Amino acid sequence: MKVLVIGLGGVTNGGKTTLAEKLKKMLPNCDIISQDDFFKPESEVETDERGFKLYDVLDALYMDEMVKSIHNWMNSRTCSAVVTEEPQNTRESVKNTEDVYILIVEGFLLYNYEPLNELWNRRYFLTLPYEECKRRRRTNMHERVNRTERQFKSLPANQQSLLPQFLPHLDKIRKCIDHNQEILHTIVNDCVHMFENKEYGEDGRGKITPASTFDMDKLKSTLKQFVRDWSEEGKPERDSCYQPIISEIVKNFPKERWDFSKVNILVPGAGLGRLAWEIAMLGYACQGNEWSLFMLFSSNFVLNRCSEVNSCKLYPWIHQFSNNRRSADQIRPIYFPDVDPHSLPSGSNFSMTAGDFQEIYSECNTWDCIATCFFIDTAHNVIDYIDTIWKILKPGGIWINVGPLLYHFENLANELSIELSYEDIKNVILQYGFHIEQEEFCQYNSFLYWRTPLPAIDLSDIQNLDGETTPADKTASRTDTMETEMET
Repeated sequence: MKVLVIGLGGVTNGGKTTLAEKLKKMLPNCDIISQDDFFKPESEVETDERGFKLYDVLDALYMDEMVKSIHNWMNSRTCSAVVTEEPQNTRESVKNTEDVYILIVEGFLLYNYEPLNELWNRRYFLTLPYEECKRRRRTNMHERVNRTERQFKSLPANQQSLLPQFLPHLDKIRKCIDHNQEILHTIVNDCVHMFENKEYGEDGRGKITPASTFDMDKLKSTLKQFVRDWSEEGKPERDSCYQPIISEIVKNFPKERWDFSKVNILVPGAGLGRLAWEIAMLGYACQGNEWSLFMLFSSNFVLNRCSEVNSCKLYPWIHQFSNNRRSADQIRPIYFPDVDPHSLPSGSNFSMTAGDFQEIYSECNTWDCIATCFFIDTAHNVIDYIDTIWKILKPGGIWINVGPLLYHFENLANELSIELSYEDIKNVILQYGFHIEQEEFCQYNSFLYWRTPLPAIDLSDIQNLDGETTPADKTASRTDTMETEMET
């Protein structure tokens, strides 16, 4: 009896798992151990300075457990593989292997861990072109749809026949996914040199690392933010949360008494930048601040590259498989931007900064107004936000806040989260020295996915998505004098 431990390494989405599974079917007495089965929970994975989870480092894995599993397999010399019927020529190719037990260990960090390197009888490293790797990664994005298709096909034939449009609908979703991917690829490609005061290394192809559930949730949230901030469909939602802030700004800084260009307004948690842009449209000097790179990349694309109204299209609802009134709602597109982001008045003072609100803004007595919309509940400790706002406001300055208290870190393990009631927050605000001029509880109307009446949907929108991209002339760069500054 002979035991072989084979290492199968290579880039992510490079075909390691596919090859390992095919070999397992061909070879008797063959097992697989996958590195992906040893990732730590998201709460234990570190985050880099940009807010991305560090999954491409050894510290993100229980490597000692992986080594232990390999040793256990070697000691037991058992095989859990189910050998299926193979063609005769396949059996002949593997004859005389009945006394050989093979373990294939696959993963993209195998050879970075020295204890593993002591175990290999053979090791291989798979490579493939970047574009092919990217294509395979895009294919993986369809897995949710593929799972739905597999489950539907598991139904009895008579039940499947009741829904003849179900599988064609999934094909339309796949086209929508491909279209969204093209838009996202355009957004990311435009971000290489988006920050004015950032030193850049050499250009190059970055590693393609697995997307976590946490990152995918942020991406889905960003797609929905396109709806709220820059589409016609999102106008009711914008009006319900942005308009009260804008009205208070105009009331407190009227043009009869103020030179708008000298009124400095800060919008922390600016998202895709629509609120800050609307304030700048009125003539005020406005700066938005955002931490999330998902939001920053997207706002840079809208503000600096979208040169025509409704020139781009997204399908923000394709991930929503539940609570659909009709199937077509899931593939309903939105067009953006609903206004020309380049139409700011001449001489406007509008910019965006990237980074942590508390770290960036430390200079006292700087801002005439701070407008927070759906922001203060993003804090680990909301008192820290209040402290920063108090320090950076000018004497007599105003703070306008709209939003709930749905604390973002409430249910995350190993994360500080201080959840204060509105009553507690109000008491803290007063103790800092603020005077509450106006207090109002309002009904927030989020974007209604279910509409009444339901709008007509032009299904021709998704018939030819395979070749559809964002035209270059519609995403051209603004001139240097008009570009929205992005600072880090």
